[in-house]
Order: sequence, then C-alpha cells, then structure tokens
Amino acid sequence: MKTKLMALILALLMVVPMFVACSDTTKDSESDKSKDSGKESETLTGDPEIDGYFNSMEAINMNGWTFRSAGGYGWVDNAKVSASHIHVEELLEDSFNAGIYNRLIDVSTKYNVKIEFPEIDAGVAYEEIKTDVLAGTNQFSIGFTYIEHGTSELVTGNYVRDFNDLPMDLSLPFFDKNSQKALTFNGKYFYLHSDASWSHNEAGCVLFFNGKILDNKQINKSPYDLWKEGKWTMDALQTMTEQGSTDVNNDAKYTFGTDILGVVGETYRYISPVLASGYDVMVWDEPSETFKVNITDENVMAIGKATRKLWFQSPWNQPDGTTKTQEEDLFKSDKVLFLSMILGAFRSLRDKEDNYGVITWPTIAENMDSQVHMRNPFCIVVTANTTGEKLEQNVSTLITAMAAYSYDYIMEDYIKFSVVAQGARDEQSAEVIRYVLDNRVYDVSAAIGAGISGGVWIECIEDGLFASRAKANKGKYEGMIAEALKPYYADSEE
Repeated sequence: MKTKLMALILALLMVVPMFVACSDTTKDSESDKSKDSGKESETLTGDPEIDGYFNSMEAINMNGWTFRSAGGYGWVDNAKVSASHIHVEELLEDSFNAGIYNRLIDVSTKYNVKIEFPEIDAGVAYEEIKTDVLAGTNQFSIGFTYIEHGTSELVTGNYVRDFNDLPMDLSLPFFDKNSQKALTFNGKYFYLHSDASWSHNEAGCVLFFNGKILDNKQINKSPYDLWKEGKWTMDALQTMTEQGSTDVNNDAKYTFGTDILGVVGETYRYISPVLASGYDVMVWDEPSETFKVNITDENVMAIGKATRKLWFQSPWNQPDGTTKTQEEDLFKSDKVLFLSMILGAFRSLRDKEDNYGVITWPTIAENMDSQVHMRNPFCIVVTANTTGEKLEQNVSTLITAMAAYSYDYIMEDYIKFSVVAQGARDEQSAEVIRYVLDNRVYDVSAAIGAGISGGVWIECIEDGLFASRAKANKGKYEGMIAEALKPYYADSEE
C-alpha cells in the first residue's frame, strides 16, 4: 500500500514531492519530452525478465579506453574510505564487498575498458572537475561528489552535462525516480542518483531505537509497530522519548552518560521531519515559474513547532550534544532510546547481538506515507569533457552497466550489509530499509545552493519565530533561488 500510494503521489506532484502543492505540469511534460522513447530499446538487447538487466545490455568493445572518475572517497572516523561504495580495492569475505569487487571485473571485461577511481576526496571532487575542464586535459569522464559540496557551482559554471542530453534511459528501475522528480528543472537534470553507487541509500536520515529500553520501560508498541499501523507521528515520537527517558539520580536534569535520554544525535538541520511528511521549506510557484519560501505554510509550521518541542523544549532530548562516537557509545550502553543518524551508521553499532531497530522519521499526522531525507548524498555528474557521440555512448553505457549489475546481483547483499543480521529486530529493520530505498527524498534548497534549510529554517526551529523570520528573509532567499536556477533557464531566455 505504501509503495503504490507513493507512486501515485509522485506522479501528481511537481518539482519536490509534497502532499500539498501546486502541480508543475509544464516542468514534468518537458522532462518527459527530453527522454527519447527509443532509449530503452537501444540500451537493452535482451529480456531483463529472463537474463537480468546487465546481461541484457549489448557488449560494446571500447578498445581498452580508460574510464576515470573524480571523487568517490570520503572520511569516516578519520580514515579515508571509498565512501560511495563505487568500488573496493580488495576482495573480502562479505558478499556485499564481493559483489562490488566482481562488478568492476565483469563490467571491465564485458566492455574491454579500464575503470579507474583515483583517491580523490568527494568533498573536493568539484575542484578537480573544474580544473580538468578548464585545462582541457580530459582526465575525468564522471565525478562522484557530495550534492552540497560545490555541485551547484559545477552547474552554474557549465562544467557538467545534462543527463537528459545523454543517451541514457533514465526510466530503468535502477535510476532514482525521486531524484529525477526533485532535481529536474526546465527539463534539465545534472545530479544522478542510481544503484551504481550506494551513498544515496547510506545517507538516509533515520532513527535507531533501543529495544532493551522499550522492554524495560514496558512500552508495548515499538516504533515499528506504530509505523505499520500508520500511527508513527511526531506526537508519538515525542511521547515515546518522554516515556523512555529516566532521570537516574533525580537531580531534575538530564546528563549524558548518567541519565537515560530520549533522543540524541544529528538534527540534520531540522529538515528531515518536514521532508518526511511530504512538505518542504520552499515551494514551486506556477505563476512566477520559480520557488518561493514556504516557511509560513500551516503544515510546515506545525512540523517546525513539533520539531522545536522535540529538541528544545524537552530536556530529556539533546541535539548534537557531543561527538558521533560518544553518542553511539551511549546508545550501545543503553543510555539513549533513539539515536538520530544516517542509515550508513547502523553498522558501527552492531558489534554484538543486540535488540536494535531502524525506523524512519515520523510524519506530522497519522496515515501519511513517510519519505526519507537523503542527507548530502553522493551524486554522479558527467563532466563537460564528455562530448561527441562515441564518448557520450561509452560513458552512458558504463554508468548504466554498473547500476544494472548492482540491481541484478548486489541489492539484497547491501540490505544484509546495512542490517548486519545480529539482532532480534533485523527482519523488521530490513523491511524498513527496503522502504527507505523506495521512498527517498532530497533537500532541494541545499542541492541548488539556496540554503534555506541550512539557514533561516534552523533559526526558526531554535527561536520559534517562523513568521517574522520568513518575512525578514524572503527577499534574500528568493534571490538566491533565482540565481541558482539561472543555468536551467539560460537557453530559454529571449
């Protein structure tokens, strides 16, 4: 039911998935027109229902050409890792690692291509791409970069290609449709999220909950139970954090490490609860054909007030109170009921058998299908170096092949990798993770560099002055939006 309803909602909405919004039918129709109806028949020569998508793709001999990416590395606990999971350097015992390792071999072999991922931090990949394009050295065909780290600058500077101008069938199931809906403007789409990489799954903003505390407090219905019943709301989370907390030493205050807290961890700029309910802090305005600041919308303010109550008016909950490692240690020592983190952090908690679960951020009202905020995920960009029919075809084919291989052979291993299968609630958590993969949503203001969610919205949550702050900042942020969207409409100007 959840998946079918979400599909219907997404089909009706405009740029950003919202339950209450003006539909941007012009934008959607332009986006559809930009996709060549013959692309699928060109991409697939076999039957994916029988052979799978990867085996149904035609093997093209690329004659030993080098396909090189800028970015793909990030920092985790001060160690450089392939944060995008786009590749692995050595074969390990777990099946997820083996799937990625074998993908590189099988794709390279099928297309007679050399695939390279230099150790370039994704946070500075945009600088490498700019330098490469300006110098004309053509080192990089694609880049893996954080969507909020300079990616909008790549668009405004014409350093990257529009995916709708490339010979790719973006309707295939391993290309993220929610990303396309949210990040396509005037028929142009520069940020690709697909199963070629896993970061847009790893970046899902979720809550981990401690089942041992639920049991000790005799809280009979877990977050998962309420989620299944359509009753997992902001009010339910608020109530459960209070029920699950304990002032252990009765000193009328809640202290890290001493008391049992309701929820701690990353606030993700307080935007996750808004997006979870299908709203956003900016909304498309059809008459003016641009976005408007949406902070004073009745529903958005209701979510903002509930978020403020959770983090700032409930002493048993503490936002961003200490380091990530300390917060994880508190959770593992049964001192925190809920831990707010991205999905990729779940594995670091699972070093022994446990009673932990994963749940989405709740919605503002009952029986709403929650959406999952992807916090600054990696995206794929195709550099402006990729020109000419042959090069465009090669790059498009390899991106598609890597995503198809993952879809066919690695997806279930990724879910097991995420859950780590060591706890009493793992089957439930796996169900939630599958839901996350189908219901991703993106922070558009951050993606285009408008900064509403990272600026005035934070101030509204902290002081509760929604109307006055919206009025004071309206011109500033709408000017930033207009500037950010200029590249998408440059060829439409008279």
